Amino acid sequence: MHDWDKNLAEQVRRNFKNYASIKIDLSTARDNQAQPIPGDLFYVKKVSSRNVNATVRFNLNTNEEITLKYQTKIKTVFTQFFITNTAQAGETIELIIGINFDVEEVCDLRQAVKPAKVILNAAANTNTIGADQVCDSAVIKSSDKNTGLAWVDFGTAAVQDACIPLDAGESISVKISNLNKINVNFENAVANPNEERVFVAYEL
Repeated sequence: MHDWDKNLAEQVRRNFKNYASIKIDLSTARDNQAQPIPGDLFYVKKVSSRNVNATVRFNLNTNEEITLKYQTKIKTVFTQFFITNTAQAGETIELIIGINFDVEEVCDLRQAVKPAKVILNAAANTNTIGADQVCDSAVIKSSDKNTGLAWVDFGTAAVQDACIPLDAGESISVKISNLNKINVNFENAVANPNEERVFVAYEL
């Protein structure tokens, strides 16, 4: 590391308080709201959903704005930054602000794996909608024990022979903002608790 002694001295001077995590509630609209927090690293640690809409400007509120997305990472010296967002009920964004500090994009900041959701239906040829759960992406896997096709569509009712067919054990990966956009139609009804279902693993 370059300037190790200088960096270490700076860390000691700051009592090793070289980063902070900040959560911003986006339910209130902001127009270049000043955040008087200095740093040289700006990192988006977490967003409540991929629908989050916010921008940032550094040092001056007349500088060009930058759209904030999950894992946006900006390295520049700043004494303050300005947040702009429309009112978005239930939406939040979490930031890491650092001085002489860095993060890796594929790191421990990502959320832990969440329990898989299950979609099943006791009646054949009937549309079933996934759970109401915000997300960024999902993997939909047909159970290895299914005896018929699971037809999958998004944002509209699944109709047999008119959308994506998943045979037993097959899966697809999609970018999607909520699991309730997933629609499934099974060719066969549930014969026992282990048949005719799909599993949904998701990331936020």
